[in-house]
Amino acid sequence: MKLFNRTFILIAIATSVVACGGNETPNDSDAATTELAAGETQTVDYAVEGMVCAMGCAATIQKEVADIDGVTISEVNYEDEKAHFEFDPSKTTEAAIKAKIATIADGQYVLSSWEEKEEVTEEAVEAINEEEVAEEEESMVQVSLPSFKVPNLFSLLLNQL
Repeated sequence: MKLFNRTFILIAIATSVVACGGNETPNDSDAATTELAAGETQTVDYAVEGMVCAMGCAATIQKEVADIDGVTISEVNYEDEKAHFEFDPSKTTEAAIKAKIATIADGQYVLSSWEEKEEVTEEAVEAINEEEVAEEEESMVQVSLPSFKVPNLFSLLLNQL
């Protein structure tokens, strides 16, 4: 019986070591990474019109362009309506990226050149808000309600007795 228990324990240990995979080293060919020198990539930014949501539209554009061979960075920001792509010009072109986006959702997305928008500072926002408040105060109409007194119910009941 002791021999059976020891054999069973050894088989269990051997099975767990084999099942866990042992000490294998990762295969470098599985990790498909492309290392490019800084001068070999081209960067393009576009303003994207026609997006209605971040999870559907922006994510779809980002994924579809990232699947193009040679595209190293594909970022689409729904809130800013901006698309940023970096690619290897020896593998793909800017025209190929534009063509790919034009085929998504039956041409729903329209690309135009990206122009940096001027950032609004907090002081500018406060000044605009102060102007709006001043305009609202000028346009307000003063209303006064007629004054009236509510009779004291307790004294009315006493008078009735």
